[in-house]
Amino acid sequence: MIPLIQRLDAAAAALRTHLGPPPPVALITGSGFKFLGGELDAPRSSSYASLPHFTHCSNPAHPGEVRVGTFQGSSLCLLLGRLHGYEGLSPNDVV
Repeated sequence: MIPLIQRLDAAAAALRTHLGPPPPVALITGSGFKFLGGELDAPRSSSYASLPHFTHCSNPAHPGEVRVGTFQGSSLCLLLGRLHGYEGLSPNDVV
């Protein structure tokens, strides 16, 4: 198994490649706040499935997407959809 830090580094590198430099703020949203993804100006997005070592969301109410854009003048990253242990994932995968 690939160590957690190496999986995180690979996912972070892919995010930088797909979406550019990381914004100073990131929010993980559940189904009740997925509407925020539509509030971003100039959004760029990447599905969880397209990122190395990420797992897709099995909950149909969670888009499973990282979206970066501007919200009320501030750069923001949204993780649209959470992962859960009941989806058969390990604690490291959920976190």
